[in-house]
Amino acid sequence: MTSGLENNDLPRFADLDAVYEILRELGRGGTAVVYLARERHLGRKVAIKVIRATYIEDEEAAARLEREAHMIANLQ
Repeated sequence: MTSGLENNDLPRFADLDAVYEILRELGRGGTAVVYLARERHLGRKVAIKVIRATYIEDEEAAARLEREAHMIANLQ
């Protein structure tokens, strides 16, 4: 699923910008947005999941996102 956003319409993430180039939005869920990005140093493509601002203070949502990240990391 794509959002139709052009590269210049993509959000900028100051914490990630030095390491990743956001290429496009892959999809949206209730608590996060997933982007396709390119790791600048190695050139490999990665998916980056960014929690929505309204859930930053939600400990349960953050814990769910962290569990998901651990499960995905174990697949590799």
